[in-house]
Amino acid sequence: MGVNNAQVHAHIKNALDRHSSGTLLPRLDNAFTEVNSQRGRRCADLDLAAADHYLIMRYLTNRFSPAIAGILIDMVLVYDGLYKGVRELVEWAGGPDIVFRTGDCKATPFSPVVIAWGETGVSDGVLDCVPGGPHWQSSPKIFVPNLPLGWWDRLF
Repeated sequence: MGVNNAQVHAHIKNALDRHSSGTLLPRLDNAFTEVNSQRGRRCADLDLAAADHYLIMRYLTNRFSPAIAGILIDMVLVYDGLYKGVRELVEWAGGPDIVFRTGDCKATPFSPVVIAWGETGVSDGVLDCVPGGPHWQSSPKIFVPNLPLGWWDRLF
């Protein structure tokens, strides 16, 4: 099962639209909480996983500072890339699950497109924080991309 970028966009946009008043941080937090809750009911849904990772990375970048963008990108690459890639090898060899769970669901499988959506969340979080950007506005209009950064969408 692959990632449907149109569905990821819709999950993000719909969650943000349902939390449309107030400043950026609580809106991102509430949208993430909503999408994360949906994942608890649809554990294997890669579209929800990508939307969840986009929203949490955008929130964390805004919450703590664009200065930690490099650390957040590394977190995406390590968790969604290295850990999940190694986990699949370990499970294939009959070993235990090594990736932590959030809630009752097992982590979704490795997907370069989910990685790209997480990285896009960091990038958009950095752009939010430029002077005059959504981070500084009282009731900002929040842009949601149709595709993640990079060339991943052309491969899958």
